Amino acid sequence: MRKLLSASIATVSAVGWLGTADAQAPATMTLAPVPTQGQMPMAPAASPPASSFTPNNMTAAVARGSTANPTPGSVVVHIDGRVLVDYWGSWTSADTGTAAGLNAGFKVTPNNLATYARIYTGLDGMTTNGLHYGGSIEIRQNFPTNTGANAFGAGTLTGGGTSSGGSSYSSGETLFVRRAFGYVAGNDWGIVRIGQADGPIGLFDNGITTFQFSPTSNLSGGDLQGNQLGAVVIPFLPATLAGNEFTSTKIVYISPQVSGFDFAFSWSPYSFNSFAVCGSSGAGPACAATSAGPVTTLGAKTLNQTQAAVRYQGRFGSLGVLAYGAWVHAGHASYNGPFIANATSFAAAAALGSGATGRYDDLNMGQVGVALTYAGFTLGANWTGGAVNGQLAPRPSGGSMANGWVAGLLYSTGPLRIGVAAEVFDTQGATQLAGLTQRREWAIDPALTYTVAPGMIAFAEYIYQERHQNGFNFVTGAAGGAAYNNVKGQGFLLGSAIYW
Repeated sequence: MRKLLSASIATVSAVGWLGTADAQAPATMTLAPVPTQGQMPMAPAASPPASSFTPNNMTAAVARGSTANPTPGSVVVHIDGRVLVDYWGSWTSADTGTAAGLNAGFKVTPNNLATYARIYTGLDGMTTNGLHYGGSIEIRQNFPTNTGANAFGAGTLTGGGTSSGGSSYSSGETLFVRRAFGYVAGNDWGIVRIGQADGPIGLFDNGITTFQFSPTSNLSGGDLQGNQLGAVVIPFLPATLAGNEFTSTKIVYISPQVSGFDFAFSWSPYSFNSFAVCGSSGAGPACAATSAGPVTTLGAKTLNQTQAAVRYQGRFGSLGVLAYGAWVHAGHASYNGPFIANATSFAAAAALGSGATGRYDDLNMGQVGVALTYAGFTLGANWTGGAVNGQLAPRPSGGSMANGWVAGLLYSTGPLRIGVAAEVFDTQGATQLAGLTQRREWAIDPALTYTVAPGMIAFAEYIYQERHQNGFNFVTGAAGGAAYNNVKGQGFLLGSAIYW
């Protein structure tokens, strides 16, 4: 990569005489800061922030980072961002539509080119008596869903069919808040975070034992994985740094670290942000606070989620160790409609909706992660299992227990990082098939990243993923049929991330 950049610079220099009468030494100019015009020349950080996390808002004590930390009586304001560009090729077993998939006659192209932007802004402060405080906001770019004839059909074409509706699509893109939280901390008593943000399983793992080392997070909803056809996308069972975990509003406490150990606890009333409690004037399915009702899908809604975790971080000579264990529990809303029996055949399962019988067990899962680092190599694994069905979803009563593994190996040297992550998840899967069949999903994801310059990363990635459950059609989402019970996909990605 550096040779390529050097060659490019040499080429530009070789043709620099075009359009000039003679060669002259360039004038040296130093820009003065002009804050009103948004100009602030500065030396680049070796590793600019690339998320809403800072060394101040994750632990009780202020930690060293690539950016300035506040001193007593001061605040530090962060305005950070990321622009990411991907090209990927993707091939899946659902690329060509069939009658069994209810999409006969359609086909998707394997070539894709996309970009997205994120904004991270926040404040870290310290009082004169040493109290730390602050807040952080993460804003992401949202994309419209193309559905129906008007997506790319005649309804969007203009100028005699010379446009495919790109302007209209772009106008549908929006910005939305993904994380928003405040915190207060003291070296002696710990840190309290309140808001829409990560709980202990995200903060203690931070993508290390789950091997989210690529800018796209690899198997945890990474760009290559998540942008394949939905039929083949595997929900990330550990829920570490996953939207279904960090988008709920919660209270989190993390203790000070003592001899390498710390512990954490969190509580959230619902599985999402409950600021807008009701979308109607009374109790009903539009209320976030609804805890019982005659709708079968209501039983899958979690209530009063708690997390408790303990972590160890330390070194034994040249060996670095990260190990943690977490327990997650949540109650669930109650279905109070007519009794519905569990399906005893595929035909009976086909007649049930996605809420099946409406009966679910409390969410009750464990998560354990270990990572060992030596001489640039990191080897680790993460186990998640228990009464959970997919990503933090309750298990339907009578369904299978979850058992999932993520393992990986990463090597880092200078600007280069190269590694591989793999996952195998056994869960109940389709709620209609509780007691009949269960789901198995697995994937492997080798990737490499190269820091070209401060704030610029180039990366490459490959993925293979496969899903299987007898009696479930992954394309239509319906139970009871023999079509698309096994789906798979593979692809490769080349990308670049600019962040500051």
